This record gives sequence, C-alpha cells and structure tokens, in this order.
Amino acid sequence: GRDLRVLCELVEAETGRHLWAERFEGKVEHIFGIQDEIVTGIVGRLGPELLAAEVARVALKPKQNLDAWECVVRALYHAAQQSEGETSTALAYLARALVNDAEDARALGMRAWILVFRAFQGWGEMPEALVEAKQLIASALAVDNTELWPYLAQGMVGYAIRDNELSMAALTRAVELSPNSVNAHGLLGVAHAFGGRFEAALSSIEYARRLSPRDTFLSDFELYNAFAYFAGGRYDVTLQYALQAHRLRPGHAYPLILAASAAGHLNKLDLAETLLNDLKGLAPIASADLIEMSSPYVLEGDRARLIAGLVRAGMARTSGPSNARQTRKTL
Repeated sequence: GRDLRVLCELVEAETGRHLWAERFEGKVEHIFGIQDEIVTGIVGRLGPELLAAEVARVALKPKQNLDAWECVVRALYHAAQQSEGETSTALAYLARALVNDAEDARALGMRAWILVFRAFQGWGEMPEALVEAKQLIASALAVDNTELWPYLAQGMVGYAIRDNELSMAALTRAVELSPNSVNAHGLLGVAHAFGGRFEAALSSIEYARRLSPRDTFLSDFELYNAFAYFAGGRYDVTLQYALQAHRLRPGHAYPLILAASAAGHLNKLDLAETLLNDLKGLAPIASADLIEMSSPYVLEGDRARLIAGLVRAGMARTSGPSNARQTRKTL
C-alpha cells in the first residue's frame, strides 16, 4: 500500500561480520524524509566503525612511521578514554602530527579541545590552557574554517569563560559543518544546559545518542544529561545520571559535584556525605564558594542552586582565599 519499510545492514565485506542493522518505516509520500533519515543513520553509525578500523590499522605501524593523519587517529582514540594519562598521550601524538604538518587544522583544533578539557578536570592550569587554546583555534580557522574540531574547542573555551553566546555560535557552526557528529550535537546540548535552556539541551543530547549508539565519545552523555537535568531542576534524574557518569569516569570531579548537590536538594544526606568525601579525594580544598566561582553555568540562579545543594549536603562555603587559584585549577 502506502507504507514503506527499508532494512539497512552494515557488513564488513572482508570477513562477513555483521556490524549494524536498522529498520526505517514511513509513508511513501514521505519518501524523501525517510531517505534523509537513512543517510543520517548510516553516516552516524559508520563513523565509529571506520574510526575503529583506522585505529586497528594504525596500531600495526611503528610510531616513527606515522604521518600526520595517522597521529591524529591515534590521538582521537586516546583522547576518548578521557583519563589524565590517555589525554596526555593524545597530546603527544598531536604534537607529532603538527611536526609533520604544522597547518593540520584538525590536529590544531583537537589539541585546543584537549587542553581545555584537561584544565576542567584539574590536570592543567585553566588560564594557560585558554591562552594556548585560543591561539590554536585561530591558527586552525585561518587554515581551514570548515574543520569541525576548532569549533568544538571554541565551544569548550566558551564554557570555561561563561560566554554562552560564543559556545552556542561555535557549536551551532560545528553542527552545520558536521550534522552527523555525535560530539557536536552533544556539546551543543551542554551549551544549552549551561545557558539554562533545559528542553533544548535534552533535545540535542537525545538526538546525538540516537544518531550513533556506538560513538567514541558516547560515554560522556551520562554527564551531559546530568548537566541538563540540573538546569531543569530535576534533581532526582540529575542524581541518577551523575552517579552513572561517576561510575564511568571515577577520576572526574563534576559528576560528584552534581550528584552531591542533587542529593542535598533531595535530602539524601548520607549519600551526599559519601559523595563529598569522594570529591575531597579528587579536590581536597574544594569549597562551595570556589565551585561557584568556577562553575560553567551561566545563569546566576543555576549557580546558586548548585551551591545551595552542596551546602545542604555539608560542604563548607570557603576553603580560604589563598586556595582559590589551586581550586580553580582542580575544578
């Protein structure tokens, strides 16, 4: 009749190994919309498979024989692990890539992104990271203003300086340039969350999750959802996602900050105390005042709610002004 069903399968030709299958349904009169949906689905799911294949291929080559592209592939793999050691390894590969090709816009942008990310985790100084990142982004865009990674990095810079207009402009451009990038849609969702746009944040994050359920950076999305639900005042769901994010990334501070604040708002004080103890293991001099100073939430009301939950959970207001610089680094 008027119904249409298309079954798509992705199979590795060399081995016959089944990689992915999806069923698309709709009405014949909506054939062009279905066609777009199929293309989006295939591209979104093919990307992680191609990256995995490239990583496997490059892993067989000696380090000294890697060209710029192969160094970037290795860097992307290590960056996605998001530990201090792995991101440091990623930076080393990007340095090699830039020795091979100083105008590799992807390497320049990725290096900027990792530097700001590491500073957010306390693995580097944020002021220094921002100075270098801005220089790298400018160099990358001068070479190629259609490359995705400089815009992703610019979005991270916007988070760090609470410039939501900068983040939104950069990440909207990233989505325009790479509409099937899970990372771009997810980070755009975080920008919406930091700007207080709860529903828009969830829409972007959920679209990214549907786009590619096997993506390299998909494990970040528990934290992305926690950021978004906190912006919407949904402390119960914030706590759920923040705890999941903490289990995935136990060395990162912000899942614990969000979880402890949500637990405080929910009056789950025993859990909140445990979470704050875990946080102090990562950031010993953390205080409510200093977290408020470094929080990427742009709206004063959102920052106030974050701190109110932490204070109710038992966090001290301040650890002393002399520790402000160190805590800014740690958080």
